[in-house]
Amino acid sequence: MYTKSIDSLVEYSGKDPAIDRWLMHRQWVLAGFYELSKKVNHAQVDASQVRYWCQELMDYLSAGHFRIFADLHSAGSETRSRYTHLVNTTDRLVVLQESLLTSGDDVTVIKQLLSEIGETLATQLEVEDELIRSKITTNA
Repeated sequence: MYTKSIDSLVEYSGKDPAIDRWLMHRQWVLAGFYELSKKVNHAQVDASQVRYWCQELMDYLSAGHFRIFADLHSAGSETRSRYTHLVNTTDRLVVLQESLLTSGDDVTVIKQLLSEIGETLATQLEVEDELIRSKITTNA
């Protein structure tokens, strides 16, 4: 997931400054996800680290929704369908991060939630990349 995201960063860099900044934020979120997952696997997770990462995730999702993809809800039917899928995965990520924030220090629950977040993020990244490709192609 991280490597694929780096590939997207390289592929789409320089096309749009807002997308560039947002893709860099995506890298930051993914690096934090992997670091948090590693700490949880070693039972070294700290509630403040979880809260910080959850806030970064929310900032990233909000920026994508309101600054990058907001204009796509009125696009063609294929793009609108992808956008709807993106909204659904974003909503799922919001619910999962809220659960993560309220999970306390139960490592088993945190591991399960991070696993679900990772799966949903992987889907999210695929759809985001499709929409970015569509957006850049349309704006070119």
